[in-house]
Amino acid sequence: MPNRRDLMLSLLACAALTAFAQDAPKRAPKPKNRIRLLQQMQADLDKASPAAKVDEKGRKKLDKCHETLIDAIAQQQRYKSVNKSKVNGCMNDLDKLDDAGAFPEADRATLRKDREDLEESVGKAKLLRLPKPL
Repeated sequence: MPNRRDLMLSLLACAALTAFAQDAPKRAPKPKNRIRLLQQMQADLDKASPAAKVDEKGRKKLDKCHETLIDAIAQQQRYKSVNKSKVNGCMNDLDKLDDAGAFPEADRATLRKDREDLEESVGKAKLLRLPKPL
């Protein structure tokens, strides 16, 4: 049976750990639910795709991005994470099409807003800066 001294030390240790745990920095909350952001991006892309002025290569990029978003939604539901590189690759393809003027103005604004929100949740793509050849 523990004596009084051991009991007091145990209580003191628990109190110290509790105080330390409260002072520890907390993880920043996610801006929005990632799955909702992915679903919103997919829905807005589905609305914008028929009106997009793209060639066959651009249409393939749109279709590939649509599939990527569906896969990301399924991954988020099942594993609570997504393949960032694929999602960011999709977003970069959409940015290139957007820069080329493929989307009407209303769809362009919506897709840009979705991109910014999704970027906060998924994480921004990191571009590699390679040195220029001599």
